[in-house]
Amino acid sequence: MLSNSPNFRLQPLHKTVVRDKKTSKFATLKEAIFLFAVFSFCFLWVTSVNYIYSNAVVGRVIVEVVETEHVSQQKRTIPRWSLLRNNSVYEADSLDNILEKLPDRITPSTPDVFIRRCVKVEGCVTAIISTHGRLDNVARNIDSIRKSLYRNMKIIVVNDHEPVSQAARDGLQTILQDEKVLYKFYPTGSRLGIGLGRNIALSFVSTPAFLQLDDDFIFTPETKLNVMLHLLKTTNAVIAGGVRKNTRRFDGLMRSSDRVLKVITYVSYQKLNNTFYHIDGSECEQVDHVINFFMAKTAEIKNIGGWDEGQIHNEHEEFFIRIKRSGYPVAVCPRVKINHKRTGYEEHLMDERPMKSRFYLQRFMQNYKLKTYIQCRGRIVKRGRDTKTVTCARLAFQYDAMTIS
Repeated sequence: MLSNSPNFRLQPLHKTVVRDKKTSKFATLKEAIFLFAVFSFCFLWVTSVNYIYSNAVVGRVIVEVVETEHVSQQKRTIPRWSLLRNNSVYEADSLDNILEKLPDRITPSTPDVFIRRCVKVEGCVTAIISTHGRLDNVARNIDSIRKSLYRNMKIIVVNDHEPVSQAARDGLQTILQDEKVLYKFYPTGSRLGIGLGRNIALSFVSTPAFLQLDDDFIFTPETKLNVMLHLLKTTNAVIAGGVRKNTRRFDGLMRSSDRVLKVITYVSYQKLNNTFYHIDGSECEQVDHVINFFMAKTAEIKNIGGWDEGQIHNEHEEFFIRIKRSGYPVAVCPRVKINHKRTGYEEHLMDERPMKSRFYLQRFMQNYKLKTYIQCRGRIVKRGRDTKTVTCARLAFQYDAMTIS
């Protein structure tokens, strides 16, 4: 019927098909150009943001990693939490102003929902251990944890040296057989150091709190982690430390004047002003620093950058200086105790440790423009009727910087 209409003409079918192909190709080309432009813009934007982020905030380093627990060799990006890339950070505040300022006291507070929901230590706390090949010590440490009340606690071990002795190799096998241990080995060819090793371990922590341990610690019945966790859950304290059993205490206060840093032990803020600094419902005491056995809130420690990755040794004081600068309260709980069983250093550590310890203590002092570093046992002295101050009663260690840049 349509074919009989005077105004109707049959068009060649092949021309229509050809024109559709050209149109389709042209549209596809335009879409390809548009998508390429969008992709290029996104790539440049992401690249620039990553460059700014990596240089201004955290920085990243790629190293070869051997995953020894059911994972083959692979490359992994190690987060570097440290913010201390530039010495201007050290100059931002006078050390005297940081350490002489009395801190905010530890008070009851409503913690983050994540940590408030914690019931048991094992589900809320991850232990981290950084070591330099001393895997026999690490295995002994882990074994003591498994025999304690916290046998199911997750543990992260970061090692940067091949096991040398047979004892260390046996320790490695013990570690790998523990299903609740995440073992990370970084054969970098040179030592990661304490700061970077702990930051790597910290980057794998997913619990609201973590437990910092040296590799040669041993749990005892007096290692009551629930006391630490309770303090973190119910107060504004960010770090709750313990003490070493049957040895001198290292927790206390830090003071600085005229470029002289004093690390003073056996004293606390309660002893300066018990009425103001008393922690309600707790036997713990507020201090400036504790030993390397402490529980801490994960988010807050990541927020300050973790440890200074440039400090292979002598990272301790620098870490707690930044804790105090950030206004995070620190407490020590004297009835939470751990054994510290020193062992002879293996051959690969015998020569390097004394030399590196001096070098990195010197580095720390130069960064903060210190001329003298002192460790001493403290004593509280009355100044007037209502004023007390802390002084050094017995010198334990003194080091004078050779050069101050």
